[in-house]
Amino acid sequence: MRFPPARAEGKRHSEGRPGARLQSSRMAGRWRVKKPAARVDEGSGGRRRGRGSASDPARRRSMERVERTREFPASGGRTPSDVATLLLELGRVVKARQFYAEGDPALAELVDRGFRSFRAEIERHGRLELEIGPSGVRMAEGNDPAFRGRLDDLARELSRGDVRALRLDKSLDLRAFGALVDALAGAPKPAEVPRQVGDAQGGEGREKARSAPTREEAASAPPSPGQALLPEAAGSEAPPQAQEKSAPTLDRAPLEAPPSDERGARLVALLRELDSCTDHARYPELASRAGKEGAALFEAGFPDEAYRTMRVLGMHAADLSRRSAPQRELAAQQLAELATGARLEALIARACARGAEASIRASQLLLQLGARVVPILLQRIEVEKDPHRRGQLAGILIAIGEKATPELVRVMEGGDLRRARTAARFAGEIQNPAAVATLRRLMQRPDSELRREAAKALVRIGHASAVEALVEALERRDDGVAALAAYCLGATGSPRAFDALREALPRALFRGDFELARELVRAFARFGRSEAAPDLAAILARKSLLKRRLLRELKLTAIDVLAKLPGSAELQALAVAGESRDAQIREAARRALARRPAPSAA
Repeated sequence: MRFPPARAEGKRHSEGRPGARLQSSRMAGRWRVKKPAARVDEGSGGRRRGRGSASDPARRRSMERVERTREFPASGGRTPSDVATLLLELGRVVKARQFYAEGDPALAELVDRGFRSFRAEIERHGRLELEIGPSGVRMAEGNDPAFRGRLDDLARELSRGDVRALRLDKSLDLRAFGALVDALAGAPKPAEVPRQVGDAQGGEGREKARSAPTREEAASAPPSPGQALLPEAAGSEAPPQAQEKSAPTLDRAPLEAPPSDERGARLVALLRELDSCTDHARYPELASRAGKEGAALFEAGFPDEAYRTMRVLGMHAADLSRRSAPQRELAAQQLAELATGARLEALIARACARGAEASIRASQLLLQLGARVVPILLQRIEVEKDPHRRGQLAGILIAIGEKATPELVRVMEGGDLRRARTAARFAGEIQNPAAVATLRRLMQRPDSELRREAAKALVRIGHASAVEALVEALERRDDGVAALAAYCLGATGSPRAFDALREALPRALFRGDFELARELVRAFARFGRSEAAPDLAAILARKSLLKRRLLRELKLTAIDVLAKLPGSAELQALAVAGESRDAQIREAARRALARRPAPSAA
């Protein structure tokens, strides 16, 4: 793949830095990374100063209106929550790229889904620009580092690669998106000189070229004079670490790594015999013996030997070139039998290791185990305190994909509210429409937090059935359900959702449900469509003596939205409101007109 030179902004960077190489070689017109000069961000701090306390209900409602207005989109209709959903999808694909081997069908499916999500967003709202800094990822046109919490891992991946900004436009194609994922995941480049990365972290390196020297060549050949070194590796003492780097390990070469003792040596001999076996009649016996011996050595205090056995069985289960379908199925069965109880706990501990090659290899084994490990992953995610380990566990669960859906559905339908909320969140991340029916039922449960997680999951799934479930919730009278559905429908970008919101507005006004009406009006802003102008103008024309205060707040919300929608009808509605007898409405409309760009001559 050819990449044109990068557009650099801000400070000049030296060509020797890895980030500068990423900037010049990992870029296309389809997606760009840039490094702007440092700047002082005064936007969010300035906005937060001087708010004071909200001691009375009117001031609290006013503050709430200001807070919700900050969620309104720019002229293109894009909101921070829209981008956060996209970034969660990108983070999931990047995590899967680190776990799955290149060419794996499951990885291809995840990359394709992520690409389609980004393409749909770009087609709907235009070019996407993001900035990455110490405070996290944020939209380039905003002032707030809006994406925190679960996106911190992605921000760290971007910063680690010296990425300071990211741009994606309508020329984005699947190949360019795949190259972006490879770059963020630290995947190898085809034409790069072979290098070893990670010496400064104790020798647990990974190759940075797809065509790497063999272990024997690495052990005997001297380093190339022109070989590039990473900054952290250049300052280390090379000779001892070079020897450690070429030594076989359980993760790189489980059949060549030194055994623990004599019993371990016998297990290695058995595994080598299994690896060279081509006899279909003998293979089941050898695989069964290897599984039992690995379990026995684990019980005897040699967990590495059990892990060695899992690695070999996992390699056989995924080997399409050397293993027949019956052998692959048998290896997967023996792996599932071995990876249970305390042995599975030990495997999960390896998968959560920091910065070690064992983390990737152990994670790959968990992915091979698939739905079997979903219950324990959910349990561990709920109780895990360390954010790195919790993020790693979540990444594995998401990468398992649609195979995890049946277990997630079972948990969501259970009585444990905390686990049901966790399962609903991951159902949204996995985006399998098979979970919609259960999420629809969760929207009727009394627990508000559970309803909120279910609604957010339906938005992320985005299927027509998910949109219909939210449309149905608009008619519910449970406290806060309809307003939650309106907010979430505004995030779907679906034409069906837009029509449902317009239909629900007069019904809400007829019932006097001004809180729902305000949420419906806010949702219009997220679509950025001028068809909502007549509905908003009708609100500005309404009169009420008994609910004057509530109607005024609704009108102010409508004015905020009209200021952000395109078209001349919106200007006309604001102009009429600018002549209102209500001073607050009149001033708000005139301010909206002043900051709204005039329509073009065309």
